[in-house]
This record gives sequence, structure tokens and C-alpha cells, in this order.
Amino acid sequence: MIEKIVMLLITVTLTFADSPISPDNPPEPMIDINITVLNTFAFEPGAPHMILGLDYDEANDRLALGSANAFDPEVGFYDPDDSSYLGEVAYSSALLNFGVCLNDDASRIYLTEWSNGKLFTYDWSSWSIIDSPAGTEGRGMDYRDGYIWVARGLNKDVMRFLPDGSDVSTFSTPQSNANLSGLTTFPLGTETGVLLTSYYDSRFFFYSFDGTSLTYLTAVDVPLFCNTPLGLAYSASRDSFFWCYTDGAVYTISELDIEIEMTSLQSYSFGRIKTLF
Repeated sequence: MIEKIVMLLITVTLTFADSPISPDNPPEPMIDINITVLNTFAFEPGAPHMILGLDYDEANDRLALGSANAFDPEVGFYDPDDSSYLGEVAYSSALLNFGVCLNDDASRIYLTEWSNGKLFTYDWSSWSIIDSPAGTEGRGMDYRDGYIWVARGLNKDVMRFLPDGSDVSTFSTPQSNANLSGLTTFPLGTETGVLLTSYYDSRFFFYSFDGTSLTYLTAVDVPLFCNTPLGLAYSASRDSFFWCYTDGAVYTISELDIEIEMTSLQSYSFGRIKTLF
């Protein structure tokens, strides 16, 4: 069942307290975030059940949904415009996965397993398993620039590591009032943007990563009513985000245009990239 396009615009302006301005103390940026809901579709209960993880398969132009249905565990692929079914990859019913992501050419699928803290990798032939650096708290995940990013629920932090589990970095993200759930990354000028959701806290949390440290930018209310914010995905080809959440007992996905403008220094728009002068 598909709900037709909803056009909803949210604008948040973030300014900072007055302070003396000098070459050693430049003005802080003003951050404007505009969110437009482009499309929304809901899945009937049980088909698929418990959509928790979410990613966008750029190589094949389709959504990848991680399902925690113990009776039909799968990574399901769906059309991003009308949610029509495009296929699936099955895995063991013993796997209670949350996050799902694909590498750049979609030759690997990665899953976080929260009951035993494993990282599962599928190469379209077989599954391999290693201990996940994120442990049993691994939730939403993404793949960018050769690294896997994972939000850790109760820990309220984000991990970044190589697919073999090495070169681990951990960044504290305590801003939410609840455990973390979804994560996606996206280009933010010369840096990497990170977007988080959390259970029972109906806000989006924005961060920037400069290659070394993760900096909190701001939080804004989600654009639609939901019971539980869940997985996130960014599509470079569509210049948009996808967000999974529950609306009552129904798992729902909305496509979002999120525009970020840091107006006193520079401006980024996702997705519609532009520069203000």
C-alpha cells in the first residue's frame, strides 16, 4: 500500500550566543536544515516483518531492507518509488540482524547481529562470520570509503572499522534521550555527514566527520509522526534519504530531501547541492 507524495517542509535555524568576534574567535555558523517528504509507502504487517536495517543499493538502484523476521529472515530488495518487491537474500533463522549495508559495487552485504555480536558478510555465494567490534549493541550501519559505520544502541556511540574488524574508532554521541537505532553517512562538503536516529526520541541527529573526529551539529524533529524511528539510508544517485519507522504496527519508509545550509561559512544541500554567495 502506497501513500501518495506528501510535501512537508521543516525549517530549523540554529544560532549561537553572542561573543566577541576577532580573527582568533570567528563567528559560529548558522545552520539551516530543511526537510521535505518526497514519498511514503507502508508495508503490510508481516511482509516483510520488522524492517530494522536500511540501505540503498546504488549499483542496482534499489532499496535493501534488513528484516528480523524469524520465520522468513531476509535482506529484501524493493523498488524505491513504489515499494514493489525485487528479490531477496535469505539467511539463517538464528540470525537476529538489525543493520544492513552494501559496499560500493554491491559485491558484499554486511549485517550486524545483535544477539551474539557477530558481523555477517555475504559475497553472493556464501556467508562468512567474524566477531563484530560493535558487539551485541550494533544497530544501524553504513559503508563509506572502505569502512563500516555502526550505531551502538545502549552505548550511545558510533563505531567505524574496516570490514575485517580492524582499525576501530569509537565516537561518543550522547545527544539522544534514547538508545541509538539508525545510521547513515552522506557527503557534506569536504567532510562526511553522519545522521542518526534513536528509539523513542523523534529527532534526527546530525554530525560531521573530518577524517579524525566526529562533531555534533544539531538535532531536528522528524518530519512525520512515528512510534519508533529506525533505519536510515542515503542515495547519492537520487540525492535523497530514506527513513524507516513504525506508524502504529505498520513499518513505513519515507523518502526525504534534506537541505543543510551552514550560511555564515559555507552551504551544502542534500540532496540538492548548491552554494550560497
